[in-house]
Amino acid sequence: MKITVLKKNKFNSLMNNLDITPNNVCNKKDFYFISINDLEGEMSTSYFEKDSPNVLKLYFDDTVDDNKSMTVDQGKQIIEFLKKINPTDRTNLIIHCTAGQNRSGSVGKFAADFFNYGYNKFVSENPFIKGNSTVTRILNRLHLWNHFE
Repeated sequence: MKITVLKKNKFNSLMNNLDITPNNVCNKKDFYFISINDLEGEMSTSYFEKDSPNVLKLYFDDTVDDNKSMTVDQGKQIIEFLKKINPTDRTNLIIHCTAGQNRSGSVGKFAADFFNYGYNKFVSENPFIKGNSTVTRILNRLHLWNHFE
C-alpha cells in the first residue's frame, strides 16, 4: 500500500499523468481518493464530479471555526471509507486538500496509523505535511471509541 498526500494542483497533475478522469475513476480498482475541498471560493470544486465507490469527497475548511471545520459525521465517513479499502501491495490511497499539508496531512497520518503503514515511512514519503488539530482530534476520538463498541 502507498499513502500519498498532495496539494490540489499536484493532485490534478497526477490525475492527468495517470489518465484518471472523473468518468473512469470507478474503474481504477487499486486507487482510492479522499478529496478535501474548501467550503467556498475557487478551491471549493472537487475534481470528482460524481460519486464513485473509491472516492470520498468532503467539504470543510482548514480552521478551528466549528461552523467551517471538519464535523464528526465527516470523520465517521473517513473511517467508514478506510474500512472498505483492502490494503495490498498495489493499493494507492491518495488524499488531497488545497495546500496538501494540514487537513489532508491529518487524514493521511490517521490512515497511516489505521493501516499500520509506519509513521516514519509515511512522513518520509510525505515530507510537507503538518496537520490540523480539529481533524486529528475528531478522527482519533472516533477511532478510540470504535474500539469500545
